[in-house]
Amino acid sequence: MTYLKIYLLFLSVMLGSHGLAQHIFKPENLGDSVNSGNHEINPVISPDENTLFFIRTNHPNNKKEKEEAQEIWFTQKSDSGNWTLAQKMPKPFNSIRFNNLLGISQDGNRFYINGRFYKDLSWRGRGVSVISKNSNGSFSKPEKVKIKAYNRINKGRYTTISVNEEETIMLLSFSRKWDGENSDIYVSHKRKNKWDKPKKLQGVNTKHGEFSPSLSADGTTLYFSRKTPEGVYIYAAERKTDSYQKWGNTKKLHTEINKSAFNGYFTTSQNGSHAYFSATSTENNSNDIYVVKLFEENPYVLLKGKVLNEKSGEPVSTEGITIEVEGLEDLEFNMDSANSTYSLLLPLEANYKFGLKKENWTSVPDSLDARDIYEYTEIQRDLYLTPLPYVRLRGKILTEEETPIDSSNFENILINGTPLDSVVIDSAGNYEALVSHGKSYIVEAQVKGYLPVESGLDLKQVYEYQEVELDLEVTKKKEKVKQIVVQGNVINTITQEPADSALSIDIMIGDYPAKNTQWVGSHYSIKLPLKASYLIYADVDSYYPVIDTIDLQQNLLPDTIHQDLYITPLEVGKSINLDNIFFETGKAILRKESYEELDRVVRLLKTNTSINIEIAGHTDDVGNADFNKALSLDRAKAVSNYFKQKGIDEKRISSKGYGMEKPIASNETEEGRSKNRRVEFTIIDK
Repeated sequence: MTYLKIYLLFLSVMLGSHGLAQHIFKPENLGDSVNSGNHEINPVISPDENTLFFIRTNHPNNKKEKEEAQEIWFTQKSDSGNWTLAQKMPKPFNSIRFNNLLGISQDGNRFYINGRFYKDLSWRGRGVSVISKNSNGSFSKPEKVKIKAYNRINKGRYTTISVNEEETIMLLSFSRKWDGENSDIYVSHKRKNKWDKPKKLQGVNTKHGEFSPSLSADGTTLYFSRKTPEGVYIYAAERKTDSYQKWGNTKKLHTEINKSAFNGYFTTSQNGSHAYFSATSTENNSNDIYVVKLFEENPYVLLKGKVLNEKSGEPVSTEGITIEVEGLEDLEFNMDSANSTYSLLLPLEANYKFGLKKENWTSVPDSLDARDIYEYTEIQRDLYLTPLPYVRLRGKILTEEETPIDSSNFENILINGTPLDSVVIDSAGNYEALVSHGKSYIVEAQVKGYLPVESGLDLKQVYEYQEVELDLEVTKKKEKVKQIVVQGNVINTITQEPADSALSIDIMIGDYPAKNTQWVGSHYSIKLPLKASYLIYADVDSYYPVIDTIDLQQNLLPDTIHQDLYITPLEVGKSINLDNIFFETGKAILRKESYEELDRVVRLLKTNTSINIEIAGHTDDVGNADFNKALSLDRAKAVSNYFKQKGIDEKRISSKGYGMEKPIASNETEEGRSKNRRVEFTIIDK
């Protein structure tokens, strides 16, 4: 933003223009470190805005022999942004009774002060002098600034000036009447290192008196104070000519600035974003120094946060992600692929609708109403993407000789016994199909003259679009293998009654749902081939299953086997035994055959992200009680660590070891002791 735009915007705002709806910031008192209860006036801010100079009158630490001594003080901005306790400037700044700092050069090394001085720093007469800062940090004695005819025409009581950045234009306020208090504003140009005779401004001066001129950094706006019958107020005018003599559109600043009976010495920071001025305090009727924000230097809301999968809550790689904001084309945003985070800058005072864009994902729309946000603000906001609800399954359909099938014989692909609608196959036997993720499947290819070979496809822990390779096999038709009917009820372990028939239940064989399950209420019936042993359980949302084994490897088996399956509701306070957890004897080292059961709990925790659990280890009563309790705790921790390694937040898991304190069966028998040696989890929060 250029200075011209900045100051024109400020004028339209502070002068009450209705062309732009812009927030008016309220002035802030600079507080006790600057304002003393005496009069503080004429603030002059350093170019870097880290040092503020001002005049303090009638203060006990001013020259004590004079009641109305006026001296130059300063305060500095600390690292925290606060102003330090004000201090007096040393000589040669404070050498007379009425001292006044009028301005500072752009490089901060030249200080314009009121008056002319002898070598001993005593008062010589009206005028303007310059004190220079030496390379060693010391200050030179005041040197007279030569302004043509100024000493002759300036006869008034007060003098203030403003010099532009190049130090080629000087605006002065003074009175031509002897000891006069009502000043006018003049302009002087620097030519060949000399200032010409001041000329009275047009379009600014009135009979009431104007003083404390202050040029904006771009030189297009003049701020000044005007005496009126009602009080002293701050005005602004626009420059009309390059000579700086003609000004127009003179208007009083907004009432947020001109609240008091006295308002004056308005001066802006280097970039024009802030202004400092003096006004009568409502607390003690003295003049205090205030700061007011004119416009926001960084007029944005910074949105930042993580990019997350809406379904799993897991981070999503930001590679290839863009942000789209309705109605905005040129956006400033960053993506951190290492941490899956983003940041987005949005202009203030507007209402936004936005979302992320990433291939194979859909955006979760979000919005931000920034119409009432007027200053730079950082907002933490995670953004979400929804994965496409499927994976793209592709591969070859091969015979048992590993040769591609004749595509003309292809019929379909079955997923858990159900034909797919989305299958595409080419002449070489390559197929593609879309399959919903978040579940596990038995996949088969139907080809004329062949029998399908079942292939497992486990997508339970897949939460986003992927491309999955899976070759399918078919074999020449042979004699069918005898199948056994397995049937039974799904039982709630708490009520010991059949489960609610309204529940959506899958009968799982290992990691995959059984094909063609028949249901009557909560009674199921499936068929399984002989010559194998199967893990079987009921999979239901918000329940945990008991895993059973069916051995169909024997020759002499009935045509029908009854097998009830048990599920435990996931309720706070309920403890669920992990039957298939195995450790090395006398140690807390998990055996590999435990991983299937543990992964089932991991899936449960990832699906139900609000659940927090306690892992409890138990032993039988054989051996030393202290050893058993320590062993039970170590085993509980081993299970907890497994879950943490699988991405479960450690805050959701606690570990306890109870040793032999909580048996669930008699320790008099080996069967009872076996039941007591267990690991279980209890839901402590949901």
